[in-house]
Amino acid sequence: MSQRKGARLPTPQEQERLRDLLDLPSDKTAGVRGAPGDNWDGWEDTGQRIALGRELSAALKDALDENLKAVNWKRAAGTLPMTSLEGPAEAAKKVVDQRFAEWVAVAVRTSAQRKRREAFRFIGSGEAANLIEVSDAKARMTAGKPVSAWDMARYYGATDERCREVMRSHSFASSNTSQGWFYSGMLAAFVAAHEADLQDCDRLGYGMADPDNGRIFITAAIENWDRNAGESVPAVQDFKWGKFKVLVHEYIHSLEHPIVPTATAKSNTFREGVCEYLTRDVLRKLPDRPADELAELTTLIEGPGAPLRDYAELKNYQAAPDYAKYVGKIDAAVAAMGSEDALLAVFLQGHVEFLGLTPGGTWEEGVKLRPDGARQMYMPSWAKDVPGLAAVTGKTHEQIVADNPDLAQTPQGDWPDQILLPGFHAHSVATVGDADERGVLESWADIATQHGVTVEALRKANPDVGERPETNWLLVPDQGAGS
Repeated sequence: MSQRKGARLPTPQEQERLRDLLDLPSDKTAGVRGAPGDNWDGWEDTGQRIALGRELSAALKDALDENLKAVNWKRAAGTLPMTSLEGPAEAAKKVVDQRFAEWVAVAVRTSAQRKRREAFRFIGSGEAANLIEVSDAKARMTAGKPVSAWDMARYYGATDERCREVMRSHSFASSNTSQGWFYSGMLAAFVAAHEADLQDCDRLGYGMADPDNGRIFITAAIENWDRNAGESVPAVQDFKWGKFKVLVHEYIHSLEHPIVPTATAKSNTFREGVCEYLTRDVLRKLPDRPADELAELTTLIEGPGAPLRDYAELKNYQAAPDYAKYVGKIDAAVAAMGSEDALLAVFLQGHVEFLGLTPGGTWEEGVKLRPDGARQMYMPSWAKDVPGLAAVTGKTHEQIVADNPDLAQTPQGDWPDQILLPGFHAHSVATVGDADERGVLESWADIATQHGVTVEALRKANPDVGERPETNWLLVPDQGAGS
């Protein structure tokens, strides 16, 4: 079964659409997100700089005040121990792994990354804890995620629509390196004036996940709960049910492929949008599970004796308010990419070429569309001449040249980057590495599984590539075309 149904490599126009939707690196500079900002009205106009600073500070304050209202009740709320959320966390892991295990299994990772993934389980206490109370400043410091007023202000600046609109109105790009000095100065002034409130919002307002080590930071504060009532009460059971849904989202963060952050310049729109999009997918399918399986899941989430939940409500699960705008953009991106399989290939397997990106965050040259709508593919890296392509594709020299007339006039050694080969498509070989293990490649078996073909058919289509597929682009027969 192919994991590439409907997936397609984007044209330049589709790349531009994806860049704008997902806040990806600009087409001018890798690693710079959003509008290039070359037309900032404050380059030479001091008055506009002052106006930008004043307007952005006001927008940041609005965002801060709004979030303070949402977290004030948590200051005095009863809080469960993190061990009480191990059950909901394991339930979240279980349903997510059941949905995506086949995808993750054939994603390239270093040995250390793979071992860590295979041994992963949620632990709510002790030195090995990876389920951490987000309001516990000491625990966060130990885990390498200290409470930070600066990070909170920067988060508002990057994600709050009021802040983004202020910057757009001044043609200002906060992550443009030539403007970063001014932005940093504005944030520093805001943090100095509101540090305590920003720290409270960081401690009380948000959950977060660290994909590198699987740690999840989440609050276990329960509104209107008397600690003396114990945990076997409806208020706590309802709380655990709600946290189970949140933990599905947070656990999906841990599945993000290590290629993705660099390639997408850590786009919050992409990262949070994909996690909530997949959360919606997982939760909406839960009601279709057998009743005995749902009963076991309820016990794992809420504890023994808890009444069976009405899982039918999940059929209409909607994205959490903070993420709804991102999910809408992911829905549109899936349409631009051709299918959900393309999105999963990016997020779970690191195949960022389906966004039109390289692993380093620069842009591929988009594939070309022919006048008849046929989509070209990238030339296999090993290909040197038409006879060689004819030999592995089963096409005649005349067929290949008829589909690619320019080849007849191509000088020897001046091989084009793209070609039209009906019945075949291209695969970019993903590579990962770390300080101890560099250049770990996808295996032939992994690639074959991703495309739903046999290893034999894949190797036959790439006869000059060795046991390690150390090349950029491979030739892959479409499923059923010689596979």
